[in-house]
Amino acid sequence: MPTWQQNDGKHVRHKLSASAVVIRLAVSSKYIVLSLDNKTIHVFSAAGEPLVVFRDQDENIWSLALQDDILLTGNMVGNVLCWELNKRFVWNTRQRPC
Repeated sequence: MPTWQQNDGKHVRHKLSASAVVIRLAVSSKYIVLSLDNKTIHVFSAAGEPLVVFRDQDENIWSLALQDDILLTGNMVGNVLCWELNKRFVWNTRQRPC
């Protein structure tokens, strides 16, 4: 039986939005990151616990790159942001490189 059909208590389900759709997914050993089409970024621990939601992006996030505690996000107009997930902090890469 596939693991997604087992009722072993290891799977976590979260309702993120009533109508938004997941655009991108990035996974590392520490984080699961989702960008939604309502201009939000949802960050979870690798175990599935919600950590933070970044709201009010200028555009939908179409690119995600994740390594250690650094998340890079990009949108269709060319903006790239560098997020320090362990500090819940974002650098504008035009002001300071990540």
